Amino acid sequence: MKVQVVIEPRAERDIDEAAGWIAVHAAEAAEHWFEAMQSAIQSLADFPQRCPRARESLSARYVLRQLVFGRRRGRYRFIFTIHDSRVHVLHVRHGAKASMTKAEAAELLPPWG
Repeated sequence: MKVQVVIEPRAERDIDEAAGWIAVHAAEAAEHWFEAMQSAIQSLADFPQRCPRARESLSARYVLRQLVFGRRRGRYRFIFTIHDSRVHVLHVRHGAKASMTKAEAAELLPPWG
């Protein structure tokens, strides 16, 4: 059964920031990256539980999962949670960044509460 995928405002900003950086450094690749990223996020509509728990899930009050997208230096983690038959993409983080701190994970408040 497909579920609805909701990209929350914080994740939208993260995506815009990443796409902007890619556009500046590899203009030809930016459009392809954006389309592939959108497809990866929409793939969460089919069985989002296939994705493992994110490392930061231990610091959060609810289960955080991650979908890893890209290869090598272009790897991103889509941090999301599942609630009421909806996937909420909360944050997009470059794979080279360290795990979120407890405070950063706490800032990813779910949109329902």
